[in-house]
Amino acid sequence: MAQLHPWLAPALLVSLAVAACAGRGEPAADGESAPPVATAEEAEPTPAPPAVPEALRCAAAGDCALSQLPRPVAAASDCYCPTCPQSANAAVTAAHQASWQAICAGAWEEANRCAAPMCPPLPGRLECGDGRCALAVEQSGG
Repeated sequence: MAQLHPWLAPALLVSLAVAACAGRGEPAADGESAPPVATAEEAEPTPAPPAVPEALRCAAAGDCALSQLPRPVAAASDCYCPTCPQSANAAVTAAHQASWQAICAGAWEEANRCAAPMCPPLPGRLECGDGRCALAVEQSGG
């Protein structure tokens, strides 16, 4: 059997260790640095906040209203009974109200016997926060 030189085994172990570390941002055996590893911040950009739908968009609390008519009506087949009030953009609410009154109020409403919905009490007041109309829950001072 052939005899190994006494320095060969340690040299082999060092070369294996260097190869295992290559690519981890540590200097390679030849003195050149390996390419940097991307961090989580670099790999995944922060997602943009979701766009506020036009029906909820506002710049001030005066831009908001309560609406029982959440969608527009273009034809009698689009008619629906009013729902529980929801916060919405005041201009969008006015447009939905106008289209519903023009097409659904009167004969359609009587034929379909829309009953007043059993709605829970509103939890607070209307406000515009982060460009979105919402009901602000009022805190009890207890």
